[in-house]
Amino acid sequence: MRINNKDYPNVSLSVVSDRKEPGLTGMKKICLYEATIKCGKKIQKMRSEHLGELQSWIEREVEPKMIT
Repeated sequence: MRINNKDYPNVSLSVVSDRKEPGLTGMKKICLYEATIKCGKKIQKMRSEHLGELQSWIEREVEPKMIT
């Protein structure tokens, strides 16, 4: 996966579910995303409706491991 021109191996992002809620101009679609990080046999997952929150979590988890 690439975020801000950095390549993050063993990271994936997928849409888990979506729903429609009424908004000001009609129905709007809200998606629930899941980010997965694979580190050897260990798999870390996080779900959120906000992509920015998942992006910061991925960078926080993966950056220290890429340096070493």
